[in-house]
Amino acid sequence: GGPLSYRNCPTLAEAKAAMPALVGGPDANAVPFKMMVLQCVYTINELDVPGWSAGIDILIFDASAEGNQLWDSVRTDPGNFPNATDIPGLADVAFATGTTGHNDVWVVQGGYGFHMSHTRQNGIPLDQMVALARAMLTGLGRAPR
Repeated sequence: GGPLSYRNCPTLAEAKAAMPALVGGPDANAVPFKMMVLQCVYTINELDVPGWSAGIDILIFDASAEGNQLWDSVRTDPGNFPNATDIPGLADVAFATGTTGHNDVWVVQGGYGFHMSHTRQNGIPLDQMVALARAMLTGLGRAPR
């Protein structure tokens, strides 16, 4: 493991409060890989396009080197990440990309940044994605044990 653990992922109850469609998780992986230091994965009781269980992934990265510029390349690449829209009041840096119901959320707060995406065919409202991002920020604020 690295500096974070599964305890830093929102609990299933915290995640379901933000996004009621979630039914399982978190499945967490805290083994660092390059800049990624934690993955929090949740499942939805539906199938995605290829026929796998739908879900939402939150990938947490060490932002200590790049700080608030961690996701600048995403924000400035509309060909791959269209419709970058700020999410005011969430974190030091917070924005969504994509289309209604099929947004990705990008956040930097303190020494961490995270990217949240889902595979649900019917989409997830952005307000639920933002609520889950708030729960993730709360989780990152929990002291490691």
